[in-house]
Amino acid sequence: MIVSEIYSNGNITNYSYNSENLLTSLESGGDVLTFNYDNDGNLIEKFFDSQIIDSFEYDGKINPFILLGPENYNKIIFEGKHNMTYRMDGERNIVYEYNSEDLPIKSTYTDIGGFVQVREYFYEN
Repeated sequence: MIVSEIYSNGNITNYSYNSENLLTSLESGGDVLTFNYDNDGNLIEKFFDSQIIDSFEYDGKINPFILLGPENYNKIIFEGKHNMTYRMDGERNIVYEYNSEDLPIKSTYTDIGGFVQVREYFYEN
């Protein structure tokens, strides 16, 4: 588990985890981010200075990116077991299309400014 990072400029970031090894707080330069998870280990709330700054909802489908990198890297970049489909701030929306195995084959990301990005996903047989 990564517990701290020291950057070349001298900044230090410290990480704390719960008993399930999920990232619960990140402290850097006196700023603290804290994180809450649902029973499946998906990030559901992000707080800064005790104020909620992000809220997440998930579908029940398989997130193909959960296995891409080391498990702890996925936790730091807030990837859960399921696909994020909505952010409470209302600035982002992600819609997924799935194959018969419940794996995403296409995602459409739209932000409040009208930016749209479509991604297609391909899997090994």
